[in-house]
Amino acid sequence: MKSLLSRMAVLPATLSGRWGFITSRQWLARSILYVLFFAVALVAFIYIRFPAARLTPIVNETLREAPFHVEAGDIQLAFPPGLRLNSVTVAEKSDPKSLIVTVPRLTIKPSIISAILGRAKADISAELLGGGVSASADSGEKEVEISMEFDGIDPGQGEWWGRFPWFKAQGLISGKGRMEMKMRDLPAGEGTMKAELAEGSITLNKSLNPSGASIIIDKGELELKMAKGVISVAKGSFTGPDINIQISGNVGVSQNFPDSRLNIVAAIFLSPSMKEKLGMVASMLPAANHEGKHVIRLGGSLAQPQMK
Repeated sequence: MKSLLSRMAVLPATLSGRWGFITSRQWLARSILYVLFFAVALVAFIYIRFPAARLTPIVNETLREAPFHVEAGDIQLAFPPGLRLNSVTVAEKSDPKSLIVTVPRLTIKPSIISAILGRAKADISAELLGGGVSASADSGEKEVEISMEFDGIDPGQGEWWGRFPWFKAQGLISGKGRMEMKMRDLPAGEGTMKAELAEGSITLNKSLNPSGASIIIDKGELELKMAKGVISVAKGSFTGPDINIQISGNVGVSQNFPDSRLNIVAAIFLSPSMKEKLGMVASMLPAANHEGKHVIRLGGSLAQPQMK
């Protein structure tokens, strides 16, 4: 009996201790929920009230240091923390009206940890020419390192074809690349790029090819290397049912990229049926060598190429 009474005497204290523990846990959980709620509310408020209209001219002013004329239509805050640039236009530096390409959406998400360590690093993604590009940029005080991957890029959607009315190339390009360059010194850059082409075609202007027949390219491979101000073609091969193109040579890079000098050689093999389809165009090619290839040399600049 005494044992039972002693246990009953201890019971209130035990319950009180357990109830206090439960109450403390509930209070802690409720406090965490309150903090999370106010944090989310603060982020939402910043997102809704983000002064994009004021930031757009600041970003466009910064973009003036790019080797091309780059301008963003408008800017929004991206989540997680970052910026989304809409309707970004890329044009020649000397002539902003000469559009090269329009990027519907470009998202930049900086790395907070890298910023704390004294480096500017960001992940970049973009919708480009019907495909997508993802890149990582890491910059110090004097240099920038960029690695990228791209998929489903269709050059036929580029706006530069207006300056080349005699032909148009289409296809799906995928690949990856890496580049290191000095701040504001494009020719000093170094890097590599590998790309593959699928479902490609070249369509000539009807004045050159009245039949309208396209040149089909089933497969293409291109490898580029850049060093000491020169982009060299390490590998360039494009093949189709009636055509084989081998490309070699290099491009001397200029600070104003459209002024870069071309030194490209293309060896083209055409089947007899393709020569017949091309008609006048085929007859304009240089005479075939002993391997049956027509060798074309391309000089001049990117803005004003000259065929030799």
